[in-house]
Amino acid sequence: MTETKGVPVDRAAEILGKSQKTILRWIQSGRIPARKVKVDGHEQWRVDVDNVEHNVRDSTKTDALKDLLAEKDRRIVDLLAEISTLKTELADINERLREAHILIGQQEGKLKALPGPRKWWKFWKR
Repeated sequence: MTETKGVPVDRAAEILGKSQKTILRWIQSGRIPARKVKVDGHEQWRVDVDNVEHNVRDSTKTDALKDLLAEKDRRIVDLLAEISTLKTELADINERLREAHILIGQQEGKLKALPGPRKWWKFWKR
């Protein structure tokens, strides 16, 4: 009597919604558990149905998480580039403000602080 525990590759492909070639690649890479058995004098792969869905589900979750992390990394790189651009613009604005204060100070003979915002309760005073 030959042992036929597990399902053939074509049935595993139906269960997982993949092609038979994909199932065979997964078997070769060790992604899903399988073993060769003799059926009617021929060797066939049998996929362990108890573990296949669990492994594929975990693998699918892992792939989804890898995709999310890759997207997050791309977003971080984009944000870092944007921050660098903003820092450069801010440095340019600060330099122009320094130059403007120097010009104002030279014209008036001293540096003057710019007036701050008025207090809200003094809205009637000018």
